[in-house]
This record gives sequence, C-alpha cells and structure tokens, in this order.
Amino acid sequence: MIITIIEAQVPSNRWFDLEIAYKDKIKHIPPQLRETFLIQDNKDRKVWRIISIWHSMSEYEEAVKSMLEDTCMQIFREVDVQPTRRIFDVPAHHIRV
Repeated sequence: MIITIIEAQVPSNRWFDLEIAYKDKIKHIPPQLRETFLIQDNKDRKVWRIISIWHSMSEYEEAVKSMLEDTCMQIFREVDVQPTRRIFDVPAHHIRV
C-alpha cells in the first residue's frame, strides 16, 4: 500500500471552488484507488491536501498512466494554485473494526 499527498495553499475565496472541483472530479474512482480525502488544516486554514490510499505502487503507476493522479493535481490548478506531491510507503497499518 502507498499513500499520495497532494498539497497546496488555497486562498479563502477559492475554498468552495476547490471542494466543488474535488467532488466533481472524484465521482468515479478507479479500482486501484482504495480511498481518497480532501482535507483542510485545522490551524492554517489555507493548507489543503488530497490524500489518496492506493493498493500498491504498481497500481498507483497504472493510474498515473491513465492520468488519475494528474486529475488530482488539476483539482488544485483549477483554483489557480500549484500543488506539490509526495508519495509514502505504508510499511504497517491498523484498521479498527
């Protein structure tokens, strides 16, 4: 499993537009993507992230070829900000059931 985090500083007058763009573009997530979240920092409200959880690096790379990850980057670009992307390996995790 891997996690990608795309982050940008979004001016307050574009927050609603960002939420709409995310909801519109993430209507049909591919099978490679387990979960995705649009989050806003609690203290620095201008900091927004899209966190995506992928089944594996190979499935992430497959999605990149189909432009899904670029879609997530585009969500931020639609509100006129330039995001950064980080990729994290997940060596362990726990889910409460």
